[in-house]
Amino acid sequence: MAFSIKIEGLDELRAGFEKAPAELAKDIQVAVKDAAGEILATEVKEAPSKTSNLRGSVQLDLYPTSASIYPNAQYAPYVEFGTKPHVIEPKNGKVLAFKKDGKLIFTRKVNHPGTKANPFVERTVEKVKDKVEQIFQKVIDKAINILVGK
Repeated sequence: MAFSIKIEGLDELRAGFEKAPAELAKDIQVAVKDAAGEILATEVKEAPSKTSNLRGSVQLDLYPTSASIYPNAQYAPYVEFGTKPHVIEPKNGKVLAFKKDGKLIFTRKVNHPGTKANPFVERTVEKVKDKVEQIFQKVIDKAINILVGK
């Protein structure tokens, strides 16, 4: 028993697949750059600004088809996720020194109550996800049009 299947437009689809990478490479790079810029700007706004060090530490590493955006401050994870109560003791001396209510305090240890999480990176993701999706949807739509020969 013999049968045959005919797929209409197969030759055009193959041709579309062959030319899609060359035509889309620049579009993908532009989309990555645009999305990364959107994420970077939002993360800088969302980062706490008590000293502006954390905001200033947000880095962008841009590659042709990807990007990394991250806070580079050593304490960024503690801000994002918070801390549990912990003891602070001196590292290089015998006492800790700090100002409280304008007075200089000296002590051998501090029982820190911990800090509440301030998930600024998570907020960034929530705020930009629709915009980033729109940016890449344009590239996807173009790829589909190339594949179907429009």
